[in-house]
Amino acid sequence: MIDVDGGARTVADGVLLTNGLGFSPDGRRLYHSDARAPLVRVYDVSADGTVGQWRRFADLGAAGVPDGLKVASDGSVWVADAHGGRVAVFEADGSHRGDIAIPLPMVTSLCFGGGDLRDLYIVTGSRGGPGENCGSIFRMRVETPGLALPPARVRRHSAMQ
Repeated sequence: MIDVDGGARTVADGVLLTNGLGFSPDGRRLYHSDARAPLVRVYDVSADGTVGQWRRFADLGAAGVPDGLKVASDGSVWVADAHGGRVAVFEADGSHRGDIAIPLPMVTSLCFGGGDLRDLYIVTGSRGGPGENCGSIFRMRVETPGLALPPARVRRHSAMQ
């Protein structure tokens, strides 16, 4: 973690390939997808910004590869399944709400956009795809808006001293 003063500290270990991080709407939980594990982790966040030990939040199944991750305004967690051709949507309690099928196998990232944050953008990669359509961006309207991203609060250091 990079602190506001520019210092860095470890908040969790055993992380191999982070591709998605997101906070719950109230900021009290941090969700984490590690593409080397078939699950999404959740950490409790204290008022001082420290995080507790992780626990299992949601499982993408034996073949699932959690990649990009976003949290919606209702607390649901949306996860790109890198080899599953889908965006998996989980309720705030970790139960599986449903899937959004994508016509290409490698779903890598997603984000909410538009003025009302109800445009869902889904990015695909090229692995396992037919060729010319790989690396596509899909847009669809969704019922549940996403969360606005909070601004970063890291002090910039000037390169010129």
